[in-house]
Amino acid sequence: AAAVKLSPKDRAKWRKLTWLAADRTAMLGSLWAQQALLENDRAAAARWFEQVAAADLKSTAMLDTVGSGFLRLRQYPRAAEAFQRALALDREDHLAWLGLARAQAGQGQHEAAVNAALTSVELVYQ
Repeated sequence: AAAVKLSPKDRAKWRKLTWLAADRTAMLGSLWAQQALLENDRAAAARWFEQVAAADLKSTAMLDTVGSGFLRLRQYPRAAEAFQRALALDREDHLAWLGLARAQAGQGQHEAAVNAALTSVELVYQ
């Protein structure tokens, strides 16, 4: 993944946030991506989400966040990939099933989307 270019001011912020968050660089990248979305900078958001997705993530919450970001960017295949990675870690992650359903629907895979959505609902109401 291509590195995001930061202004000197943003680099200083990045260093401070990195120091404060220690090993949570994926979380920081996700926060930068969310900020870019708030600023309607979809290209920067996509670069940040790509950078976070390239990490060896072991957190279903972080993978769900990345998948949701890709959904907001309408990058459905990348979203589906993130949610599938989350499900490889935890098959009972109802948010990953719901996100996968939305990604599949966005790709026109309607039957798979319905099945994933039903799995999500079943997990919530077990």
